[in-house]
Amino acid sequence: PSQSTIIGDIEADTTDTVFSLTTDATNLWLLTVDDSASTAFYKCSSCASGSSWSSQTSPWTGQTNLTSATITYDSSNTDLYAMVIKDTSEQAYYKSTDITSISWSGETSFGFTAGDLGHISSPQEGAGTSQIAVTLREADSYKFASLSAFVSWVLGSVENDTNDTVFSLTTDGTNLWLLTVDDSASTAFYKCSSCASGSSWSSQTSPWTGQTNLTSATITYDSSNTDLYAMVIKDTSEQAYYKSTDITSISWSGETSFGFTAGDLGHISSPQEGAGTSQIGAVVREVGKFRFSNLTPSQSTIIGDIEADTTDTVFSLTTDATNLWLLTVDSTSATAFYKCTSCASSSTWTTETSPWPSGETNLTSVTLTYDSTNTDLYAMVIMDTSEQAYFKNTDTSSISWTGETSFGFTPGDMGHISSPQEGAGISQIGVTLRQGTNYEFAIVVPEYLWLWFGLAPFLPLVLKRKGLLNY
Repeated sequence: PSQSTIIGDIEADTTDTVFSLTTDATNLWLLTVDDSASTAFYKCSSCASGSSWSSQTSPWTGQTNLTSATITYDSSNTDLYAMVIKDTSEQAYYKSTDITSISWSGETSFGFTAGDLGHISSPQEGAGTSQIAVTLREADSYKFASLSAFVSWVLGSVENDTNDTVFSLTTDGTNLWLLTVDDSASTAFYKCSSCASGSSWSSQTSPWTGQTNLTSATITYDSSNTDLYAMVIKDTSEQAYYKSTDITSISWSGETSFGFTAGDLGHISSPQEGAGTSQIGAVVREVGKFRFSNLTPSQSTIIGDIEADTTDTVFSLTTDATNLWLLTVDSTSATAFYKCTSCASSSTWTTETSPWPSGETNLTSVTLTYDSTNTDLYAMVIMDTSEQAYFKNTDTSSISWTGETSFGFTPGDMGHISSPQEGAGISQIGVTLRQGTNYEFAIVVPEYLWLWFGLAPFLPLVLKRKGLLNY
């Protein structure tokens, strides 16, 4: 095993909690809200070999009520665009600079309606100014603006109905359709036909009124038949149902039960879109299981009860394309390990030989990866009073774990170990974890790798895109 630092301490500035990170493929650039009067701006030119951040000229100082910041790299023009929300009246502005010599332009207002702005965000990169813009919350709307200060609605106020906290949104490519749980007796249903130019939501015929114990709702667009499918959980006994309508004239069909086992259902969800009814279904929690049903309806178990072991809250799941394999922190002294060979048809989890069955100390975190080239499983943990990370492996055909190997991190204060769900050979298998104030990486073979991606908020997105995070 060989380790590298992903990102280290930045001038020990732990008070900057609002920040944004981008890269020009050579350097990392970090913009933070330093305080209510100014931003701070940093560059890391050799993050692959060490923590070498340097302070750069800040785009804003001497301001008032500076609350939010974001930064974007223009890859076509090698420029950086910094955007903030500031001023007593609350408005959003941007400045730009070339990356070769940091010299910020004058600020330009995005032209939002001033007052009660928040949560500004922008893309990490845009290929030219036409691809760079911001979204933010303006009062109870979400709005968008390009660099030409053209403002449009992303999602506006819906009859000021702030009580509807359970909702589902879809689109037919022209209109937005919003289904909400209005109260325990009914859903509410809205259409936005010109959200790009204004907040023009209109109330539509609701699929359900006069019901009992209506708790959850979801909606899907059928792009092959231009239909909408609304699904809910309701009734005292708790069951899931669906109705459908054509989008041209909202006239809901009678309801059909999904046929789950009634009682203790929750968290219904469905795809935003399906190309035909065969691609539309719902997933719900049925007591301790998660189950799926299509529109036929026909039900199957996605994942079922695992020995009623509801105390194992730290776990990692992978698959070899036939079986599911689950590794959990069973206690501070042991892991638990399970296999499911027919999860599509029933809940048939079996307990397997654990890589760390007992007798350990301070075992806090686990992760599991499948090696698809060699049909092996790699289990990784953080444990020991001194806190170190280790791995073991086994062939999937007969579970017989090897002796443990240390990853060789600096021991002490480790957490959040993670690994890819799958790797094609051991060269693609490794872990990331927090070591003190750093995030570090190690592979399971003695080969050195450096990561130059930076900062915790962006690390999961980058690694997930590359298939390197196992949630």
